[in-house]
Amino acid sequence: MPTQDDMEEREAVFDRLRTTEWEIGQDDDAPKQLKESDAGAEEAASPPQSSSELAPFRNSAIYASRPPAMSIPLAWPFTLDGQRYRRIDIRPPARGDVEAVVSGALSELAMHSRMAGVSEAVMRALRWDDAEKVAVAARFLAPDLTDR
Repeated sequence: MPTQDDMEEREAVFDRLRTTEWEIGQDDDAPKQLKESDAGAEEAASPPQSSSELAPFRNSAIYASRPPAMSIPLAWPFTLDGQRYRRIDIRPPARGDVEAVVSGALSELAMHSRMAGVSEAVMRALRWDDAEKVAVAARFLAPDLTDR
């Protein structure tokens, strides 16, 4: 169970995320023929993921479309496999994913990629400062996994 100090620290991190200006600028150097999109803009529109990557843990639930819990604009937008990423949208994790991380059957990175509706390759392509922002946001939305 998180202590009061833990909750205050999480709230401080969340306040910083809410008040920090993440938009650094537009990337006008991208070729115009590339399809531009925002990662996780809609849960149903997330890029396909390999079946071997998700097979053991992904349930077949179809969630109602809702805005993301947090949306992280990227300081370093990038293109991967013809898909443009300017932000990462994060939703709370599924219980099965949390259980899989606790049991060691799923990595935290894999759970974060599922929370964002993107592949692990997209998460690995993030520049470190963007990856850190996304990880902080994902950890804020997930239960504390350090004491398990």
